[in-house]
Amino acid sequence: MDRQSLRTTLRAMDASNENGSSKSSKKTTIGSFVRSTFGFNSVPLTTLVTITTVLLGLLVYVSTSVTPPDVTDAQKPLLNYAWSQLGEISRYPHPYFSHDNDRVRQHILKEVYTLAGSEHFQGAQIEVDDSQTDIFIQKEDVFNKNAPPGKLTYFEGNNVVVRLSSKNSDKSLGAILLSAHFDSVPSSFGVTDDGAGIATMLAVLKHTLAQEEGPKRDIIFNFNNNEEFGLLGAEAFMHHPWAQNVSAFINLEGTGAGGKAILFRASDYGVASHYSAAEMPFASSVYQEGFSNGFIHSQTDYKVYTEGGLRGLDIAFYKPRALYHTRRDNIAETSKQALNHMLVNTIGVTQSMTDAASFDHADQPAVFSDVGGYLFIILPLQYVFVISCLTLAVGPIFVGFLFLLVLRKQMNAGVSDTILGGWLRSIVSVALSATATYFVVETLYISNELYVVRSFYTPLFAGLGTFIFVNYVLLGFFHFVRPVCDQKLIILLELSVVLWSLLLMSVIHEATHKATGEYHFLILYIVVATASILGLFGHLVTSTETTSFVEGPEDSEDTVDATEASETSPLLPEANPASAAASTHGAIAIDPENQQEDKTLEKIAVSMGYDWSIQFLLVVPITFFVTFGLAASLLDGLHQTPIESEKSADFVYTTITAMSVLIGITFLPFVHKLQVFVPIVVIGVAVTASFVHVLSPPFSSDAPAKMRFVQNINLDDGTSYANVLGRQGVLQEVLEYIPSTETYKPNCTYRGDGVETCNYVAPRPWLIDGEKLSSGDSTGLPHNLLDVKVVPVNETSSGPFDRFDGRFRISALNNRGCVLRFNTTRFRSGDVETGVSPVKMVTLRHNRIGKTGVTTGSGGRFSMYGWTRDPKTGKDEFRSFMHGVDDVTLHKLDWEDPFYDIQLSWIPRWYEVGDPDDESKDSLKNRLGVTVTCSWSEYLTPSSVEDEHGERHVKDKIPAFTELTSFSPAWSIWSNQGRGLVEVSKYVEL
Repeated sequence: MDRQSLRTTLRAMDASNENGSSKSSKKTTIGSFVRSTFGFNSVPLTTLVTITTVLLGLLVYVSTSVTPPDVTDAQKPLLNYAWSQLGEISRYPHPYFSHDNDRVRQHILKEVYTLAGSEHFQGAQIEVDDSQTDIFIQKEDVFNKNAPPGKLTYFEGNNVVVRLSSKNSDKSLGAILLSAHFDSVPSSFGVTDDGAGIATMLAVLKHTLAQEEGPKRDIIFNFNNNEEFGLLGAEAFMHHPWAQNVSAFINLEGTGAGGKAILFRASDYGVASHYSAAEMPFASSVYQEGFSNGFIHSQTDYKVYTEGGLRGLDIAFYKPRALYHTRRDNIAETSKQALNHMLVNTIGVTQSMTDAASFDHADQPAVFSDVGGYLFIILPLQYVFVISCLTLAVGPIFVGFLFLLVLRKQMNAGVSDTILGGWLRSIVSVALSATATYFVVETLYISNELYVVRSFYTPLFAGLGTFIFVNYVLLGFFHFVRPVCDQKLIILLELSVVLWSLLLMSVIHEATHKATGEYHFLILYIVVATASILGLFGHLVTSTETTSFVEGPEDSEDTVDATEASETSPLLPEANPASAAASTHGAIAIDPENQQEDKTLEKIAVSMGYDWSIQFLLVVPITFFVTFGLAASLLDGLHQTPIESEKSADFVYTTITAMSVLIGITFLPFVHKLQVFVPIVVIGVAVTASFVHVLSPPFSSDAPAKMRFVQNINLDDGTSYANVLGRQGVLQEVLEYIPSTETYKPNCTYRGDGVETCNYVAPRPWLIDGEKLSSGDSTGLPHNLLDVKVVPVNETSSGPFDRFDGRFRISALNNRGCVLRFNTTRFRSGDVETGVSPVKMVTLRHNRIGKTGVTTGSGGRFSMYGWTRDPKTGKDEFRSFMHGVDDVTLHKLDWEDPFYDIQLSWIPRWYEVGDPDDESKDSLKNRLGVTVTCSWSEYLTPSSVEDEHGERHVKDKIPAFTELTSFSPAWSIWSNQGRGLVEVSKYVEL
């Protein structure tokens, strides 16, 4: 008897029973209604998918949104104070190399003394140390891990350090350090980076003083200077005597422009747990792993403090990155809500830390995240590791045991379609859909690579929509052609295997690299494995019976009423065992080998009819929230990095492809049962997103293309060029808007990794107020800005392998910073392939007559290896015989100090032992070339210059940069490329 004959016969049997009892008919009607409404078919599934997706989308938006909550009335007074401070701090750009840096420092000092003189709790003690702290250190370049190790820095720091104590303070507990830097980069007003941190610290000081009782620990406020170019303010603090008594710190930073301040790094679980006191938590340890793995290249003072043995937190604004370090990091681009978010969280965490009797778990990294901005979840990494190991061991055993029991039950019952069937279809479907997803995202990458800077949602939705739609088509086709026992359960079991493998890799990373951002795989595996166990349990608790075949509704997998309940019926409701592929398993499956002419009965496997809804509610909401939240967190922090390099773009699009697949598997077990309009809508969204991505311009005023500028003036060859850096193609398009490039065509050079530099002749800057309009050499260059004179020294060398000495003075007007780079016939600074520098000692002489309050940074947590200072003359010497000195960065605070006085000692034949050639002491091989480059940063305020008739004229300090910022299109923005906006260089030989 063929299938059609069987169906005809059964319909006839149904027709003969139409005159049965009314009670039976009523029961059948109710059962049909229940099955059609709640069974595993397209209508209830589609309804649940729609509702769940909308609710989860809203929850994820709230969780990942950087829009801060509104300000309450109770928060307004303190916030208004902080907001006024922020406005004063950020009136002008204020880098270390500017006069406005002094203005900001003086304002901070004034506010600290004003707060100290105001009403405060009884027994309050406020100590202020604003003395100059000098350090002379050799460390690796914190912003370039590939730089040679011989970088030497002389720094004159002027941090404002405040210690607040009370009669309740227990000195033995150690102090809590709050730290932020008050310098900005030259191209930015420094509102988010890091004026908000400074304003928050002043408000925390004001708030603490206004309490009825003082803190149980001392609180140290480090308003530090020059974080932007070497983290030097924090470095200077670590040499301060007060640093020895610090137990924990909170570093406040900004690498974006507004939004919410996120906790993205914590040294350990003991201090991170205090973030639970944050009123509006916003945190993710995923970023912590990003720093550890090098995916996030920028650094903060957190690095200095943790390397100095301190424990603490790094709290920072982090988006939009495109506005970071630009003139749009200003007061108009941020909000009171953003400042309030950092302020109230800092107050809560500081209070919690000062109340703590101790900080445990110093050796335990922390795994943490917020949920919706209301709940902060944190665990020690060790706990996550142990739970993961137990899950890896127990999960497969439990699932495997239940799987074997179900299989044994089905085989004993003679079921023709067991859970061994259909395992290949989902593997094929995922492989093909993932390939299609990769193809779609890669096509978007090729067609409009940089649109992701503007929005990562278009490629993400295109990839996700493609993955879901292709799986719907393939799995639906497989289900139609060859229904299997329980396709949903089989896919869940396969996902369990995949996620188990990913969890195993995560555990290995946790053990070897202390990975704190991979806890998502633990959650995903537990959820999917639990859903698999539930499905297997459903098969075990239902009976396998001999029933008549009845064709069910259109697409339901539980289409016939269950048998009458009896004493032996299972507690959970059964689907009708007459459904040919059983409940959640699909349509009829007749064993062709045992098919007989008169056979209308067969044994089938039956699972719980409504277990799918429990599995859905267990799997979809949790996995979607976790995976989409992870994608949003990662891409929020990374999607604007492609403007910096091609490698960053590759990584972002690869992440988008991976996230599309990871989010898509959320719906995989259920996708074949969706009503057709859902995948049509999904593919429609994917197509729309693709068209938007391809056809839209890659940048906008809200997400501009960021490029970098510096003007290089070479006094030796008399050239002055504007040197700009940016993504290839984008940079030249912007330069077409600049008037100067019409006269002087840019010369562009590809530097690799999708980045190019262009230079063109730039007008001379007017950096000194009161300059003569005619000042300059024959080329019109400001020759008076920089002068380098060689000073004779006593001859000390008698052979080519002896030490050579050379001394020179650098006169740099209105300047606070210069860099020395060296070259010989065999060595060049910055080139690791030329070996170790022959420069082994650097000596600095200072004019300190009449100066007081200068310290050498002794007594702190760091030791000054290689540095000695003559207590009588103040002369500083630094010796580095092993590494050599690759370059020297010099800072000085005194604008009136007329020059830098430097003596270098080098051994020119360091690597030429046994080379008899050219032994002459005057040989070129013995000479040391020194390139002196000094930086200037101020550009916003004009200069007043005087012509030959004594008349005053107003000039832009840096006309080339003013021109760029004035004529560039709205979708572009500029940042500094070096320490300053103008770099003037001169070369001497010693």
